[in-house]
Amino acid sequence: YGSSGLMYKIHEELRRDGVKAIFLKGFSNHYDNLISEEDCELILEKIRKIIRDNHEGLTYSSNACPPQILREGHVRGMLLGVGDARILLITTHPMGMEDIPNIICNCSRDQFLIPVDCHNSFSDSVKDLDEDSLQMVSKLLKRAEEMELSERKSLLFGYAQVGLNGYSREDGAGDLGVSAIVLLFDGRPSAIISLDGNNCLPYVRDAIVERLRSMGFEHVEVVTTDTHIVNGLRFGGRGYHPLGEIVPANAIAERAVEAATRALQAAKPMEAAWLRLKFPRVKIMSQSFLQEAAARTWQGITIFTLFLVGSIITGAVL
Repeated sequence: YGSSGLMYKIHEELRRDGVKAIFLKGFSNHYDNLISEEDCELILEKIRKIIRDNHEGLTYSSNACPPQILREGHVRGMLLGVGDARILLITTHPMGMEDIPNIICNCSRDQFLIPVDCHNSFSDSVKDLDEDSLQMVSKLLKRAEEMELSERKSLLFGYAQVGLNGYSREDGAGDLGVSAIVLLFDGRPSAIISLDGNNCLPYVRDAIVERLRSMGFEHVEVVTTDTHIVNGLRFGGRGYHPLGEIVPANAIAERAVEAATRALQAAKPMEAAWLRLKFPRVKIMSQSFLQEAAARTWQGITIFTLFLVGSIITGAVL
């Protein structure tokens, strides 16, 4: 969804119904970018219908499992059980991180596992994750599937969102600012901080984790939405600023502390339900689409060139 305005449409539509939303990036790369406004509306309508008309038909659970930390080499995962779902947040921090392609999920057979690409460690020297990193991610997925999450606790959950006031899309700050999820286990809070931006520099995560742990948060992970609403707004260079390049890490950490504090204060017993939606016919920027587009472009250039040559010859004859 980061390639389109879908995330913001979902947020606004749910807000009208009194529903609060936080966005985590699944495994995907630019080949999965949505390219059709109609498809965005299709997805939005499906989500809207479920929230408004069918939410009572979902299966809810009041249990959760405390976070478990998994490691494979330089790849780190935080596994969290919420109801029947398993949420696995994966990062290569502090090493450079780029999109984790969804082909990695092909080896996963656990329909309850929800892998999240934290996208939180930008480096200009990393354009794609190398094969070793992808293999480590794959191993981490398998371990998460096999791990027993038997320690069930009552789900105590809080949420809050604050803006990155004073900073704009041109600075790399998306419209949704900083969101926080806080879960409490035996009185000890853990947090997931979502930053609306296209990746962030490694020390942004460092600043947030350090601040929240000093406040007593046991486990903290930072993710970015990978929004592209901040892209292409300035000429030259890469075309966007990851968070931490223009927006200072300390300013982001302060807003994360505010969001986490509010979420902690709002935490109360909750029930959770989850649902996986599939949209097999939506148009994405796949390799086949790009190849077809390239072929059509060359066909158009050829026709234009022939027309131009024909015009020159005709002009010369006249």
